[in-house]
Amino acid sequence: MDKPIFDKIVKPYQLHRIQTFLDPASDPDMSYQVVNSITAVSAGQLMGEGYLQGLLVQGGRIPYDYADSIYVVIGEEFGFVGSSLLLLLYFVLIYRMIRIVMESEDLAGSYLVTGVISMFTLQIFENIAMHTGLMPLTGIALPFVSYGGSSLLTNMISMGLVLSVKIHQSKPLFFGDE
Repeated sequence: MDKPIFDKIVKPYQLHRIQTFLDPASDPDMSYQVVNSITAVSAGQLMGEGYLQGLLVQGGRIPYDYADSIYVVIGEEFGFVGSSLLLLLYFVLIYRMIRIVMESEDLAGSYLVTGVISMFTLQIFENIAMHTGLMPLTGIALPFVSYGGSSLLTNMISMGLVLSVKIHQSKPLFFGDE
């Protein structure tokens, strides 16, 4: 029993991932994606390098840039302005969904839309944070922007449910209610 409890809970490869996340320079092979993502986003500066002009993205240093790393492409090619515009569009989308929750008289519909808001907010935050080095790299897609059939289908169904709550928010729940 000379091993601490921490060694029993966390495996060596998990500890290595945590160490790589906290200090990307400790293992350049494990942190290749994160380091290149941060470099690409910072290379965009204010206005970006232009559409299809990103050297790190077009040079192949960002693998699968069309999938989970699409924010890196936007950051490098359209810069801070393009990234801010994308965040503004997400803000408007989430704001409109919050308005639907506030105006809905149906409690179940409010809970459903609140769940969709939480799902989108988590996905947006996680995707952007992992490519700027604030969170560990995971495979969470950026809603409506990343390439991926199942993610897009799930997002579309979620928005359909939100719009259904919006359409039916003024109708009575039962036939006798008015």
